[in-house]
Amino acid sequence: EDTSQPKVIGSIIVKAGAKDSPNTGVAHYFEHIMFKGTDKIGTTNYENEKVWLDSISEKYDELASISSPKERLEVQKEINELSIQAAKYVIPDEFNKLISQYGGTGLNAGTSWDYTMYYNTFTPQYMKQWCEINSERLINPIFRMFQSELETVYEEKNMYADMLGNQAAEKILEEFFKPHPYRYSIIGSTENLKNPRLSEMETFFNTYYVANNMGLILSGDFNSDEVIPLLESTFGKIKKGKLDKHVVDMPASINGKVNLTAKIPIPFVRVNALLWRGVPSNHPDEIALSLVESFLSNENKTGLLDKLIIEGKLMMGAALSLSMNDAGAIALLAVPNIPFQTYGSAQKHIFEALNKVKNGEISDEMFQSLKLEQQRNYLLELESLDKRNQKMIEVFAKGMKWSEYLKQTDKIESITKQDVIDVANKYFSDNYFDVKKKTGKYPNAK
Repeated sequence: EDTSQPKVIGSIIVKAGAKDSPNTGVAHYFEHIMFKGTDKIGTTNYENEKVWLDSISEKYDELASISSPKERLEVQKEINELSIQAAKYVIPDEFNKLISQYGGTGLNAGTSWDYTMYYNTFTPQYMKQWCEINSERLINPIFRMFQSELETVYEEKNMYADMLGNQAAEKILEEFFKPHPYRYSIIGSTENLKNPRLSEMETFFNTYYVANNMGLILSGDFNSDEVIPLLESTFGKIKKGKLDKHVVDMPASINGKVNLTAKIPIPFVRVNALLWRGVPSNHPDEIALSLVESFLSNENKTGLLDKLIIEGKLMMGAALSLSMNDAGAIALLAVPNIPFQTYGSAQKHIFEALNKVKNGEISDEMFQSLKLEQQRNYLLELESLDKRNQKMIEVFAKGMKWSEYLKQTDKIESITKQDVIDVANKYFSDNYFDVKKKTGKYPNAK
């Protein structure tokens, strides 16, 4: 509850993401198709529409089994004709219009490797309508307008392919995380996107979009005692499911230094990335490791890598980390000075800075300052309604309890300088990826 503003943010989280549909893009499709209505919303006559939708689903299964371009074109034409017939019963954007009609704004969704989220802001007097509309779409969504929505997904894929450095990042993650599904992009491969199966989407929905695999977060101006019965009568209708634990292969161990090149179409500029295995979310070392990162680079530009840039020893340097539910990565990035600084010279500076942390050459004053910065950032995330809602989504998706997360300041306070030194030595070992930029382009599979 938060009565500081006359609004509520409602979020639905499904603990299913790209890792649960590796390289297919199925999890991400839901981010688009879950706005197309139900058997009651978005249609003038669902019984008549369903006949055409069933035929479309069968044709997509057929399309996925055909490789001949000529035969595929014929099936695509049939899908097009069937889609035209089905569209006669569609009320476009009725779900979105209902959300707007009842005070809703900022309707959106997002997909990660580990989860999918749906959210929007609305005014408190429409709590009942928000619950009814959003629970309804989770009970019986209809995957209508699939063909036109595919075009949107295709355009999104093409947009990512054109983004500078995106393909290089995908290639690095593919090598770094294999054989774990984190190696694949969230949106899926071009080949899989061209062969979607509506039947696979239905199976994915029935498997993961079940009550015991979802979370509901409300943050804002409401009374909990009044809201709980309403949630029970609406979202309480969503059925539970049988969730089988599927085992995924964890990222392979790194033995020694692994050299890798990544193509980026920029001449003259050198780029170097050093990657180590990090920790998954909620790991006991996560906070101490984030402090190591802050010692190297931070928002106040007081880190050891920040200092190298200020002194002109590097053009750019930064420490980054990535923590997902199953695995994590830590990266140190360096851009040598143009035109003559070598990779070897840049790396020498990077490792000297890293060794200062590993050897404990860090002042108590800086240590306390960085701890206070982390605590301040933590408290700021709780002050804003929007940021707190986003943090609650992450906490739930990572399998943490909110009450546990609220103890974060105490956890930060309990970290000692020796903890930071120990963690730096533990994770920044001699086993890492050394990725260097090569001027060039990857084939663009549009």
